[in-house]
Amino acid sequence: MAGIVLDTSALIAYIDPHHQHHKKISEQMKSTRIDFYISAVTYIELMSGASKTGIADLIERGLFHLVSEVVPVDLAISKVAVEARIRCGLKVPDAIISATASHKSAQLWTSDKALAKAHPGARYLLQA
Repeated sequence: MAGIVLDTSALIAYIDPHHQHHKKISEQMKSTRIDFYISAVTYIELMSGASKTGIADLIERGLFHLVSEVVPVDLAISKVAVEARIRCGLKVPDAIISATASHKSAQLWTSDKALAKAHPGARYLLQA
């Protein structure tokens, strides 16, 4: 495996110590020694929320210690995202995140059951 692409839902649960899934997702992420990546879409979603609460600088500093790369959305990823939307009916952000994992030849980690089901080989982090 070339690495792991984190979905926004998993990243938020990891960052927020008060999130209901924080402990479970943190344990899985901390026991992994593979590079983590995020889509530019995840960065936008995460930082939009952090900016609203006034903690954007803190979140961004921590984020760049966690992830190896914020993967830009280019034409190749966009074309795979179109296919994912058509095939699975994913919303644009989820289709782009799924396409990013495919583009990076990485496993997708998510706490979104629908996204995990739609993306072949995804790891659903809330599985019992």
